[in-house]
Amino acid sequence: MQTVRFNLGDWCEFGTDEIDEIILTFDEPVDPARVILDTIEFTDSPLDMVEDLPPCGFTGGGDGSGMWRCEIDELTVTEVSCSAEPVGSPRACDPGDIETTAVDPPLVVLPGGSYSGWAVHTRPGMIRNLDEPTTEDLDFVLARCQQACELEYAANPDVAAECSAASGFITPSLITTDSHAAYFEIPPAQTDGSGLFEDESLDCNLRTDCCEHFDEDICANRLLRPTEARQGLGRGEEWSYGMDGIITLDSPNATEPVQGLLSGSLGFSSCVEGSGTAPCPTYIGSADVALGDPVTLELTCGGETVSHTLDSLALTLAQPAFAIRSRAARLDRGATGRPGLRRAHERRLDDLRHVPSHRRWRRPHAR
Repeated sequence: MQTVRFNLGDWCEFGTDEIDEIILTFDEPVDPARVILDTIEFTDSPLDMVEDLPPCGFTGGGDGSGMWRCEIDELTVTEVSCSAEPVGSPRACDPGDIETTAVDPPLVVLPGGSYSGWAVHTRPGMIRNLDEPTTEDLDFVLARCQQACELEYAANPDVAAECSAASGFITPSLITTDSHAAYFEIPPAQTDGSGLFEDESLDCNLRTDCCEHFDEDICANRLLRPTEARQGLGRGEEWSYGMDGIITLDSPNATEPVQGLLSGSLGFSSCVEGSGTAPCPTYIGSADVALGDPVTLELTCGGETVSHTLDSLALTLAQPAFAIRSRAARLDRGATGRPGLRRAHERRLDDLRHVPSHRRWRRPHAR
């Protein structure tokens, strides 16, 4: 008995309605009498997809992609923690110090306002008519909202969320057709980080489980997820660095090249074990750089001098990212060891969680 599994992402551009037949080809001749095809399975959920077949990531309104509002209604999220510092060896909460507190869900910030919950992506073909989704379409989107909720808290055993509760979410609604799933720029053969630093690779997958090597809860930002690409930016950053640099504008027709000043910031976290003896994953939660003052380049064209001014330039990270950090890297050199990151860290974010009235600690768990 054999199950053949397909990723619906293979038909992103035209949808499954265009499939007339499926032809299976075997690498070697096989006796037909010995081949029994039990199931043909189409995979739609990013959480269930095999590692080397990413979900679709097409943008724009014409292609049928969408970003959907998963606003929380009566969803309950709680965390069990210690109200005092864990004691003993191994460290554990004193039974009298264990308490249960409510957890604030993520906040989705949009140009027109914000709400508590998630923003999920649907690729082309998932919803036939974005303007008039059917009840079945909305149930499908709701399932993705619930998947996003489950992934949000999957890495923290102390958090309980009723993600599938009937009244957990308001009926999903379309935010925009300008949506993009997480970008899969890491080739399947390099998901262990190999190929960047000589003879160095990771013992985890940069698309999936490398997020488990950090103290911060960042697995909701892994590549295989139902949420829209930009969701999660700024989350789980242990360190924040200021950056500055220079941009040079030049042309064959320029009288001389000119330079402008760039400045920005980088937020990232390092793996728990560090990279002193072996490479480890690193996580970039945000990055942005912008031009300071306008820069004017003078060009000589047809005997005349004309001026072109670059008034503004802004670059920002499209989504949270995971990468490999070489064992030769050190924190005082920055995440990549590049000169632009030499500054001493500006601030270190407190890894302990806070509530208004008192301090609480996470219960120790074996890693």
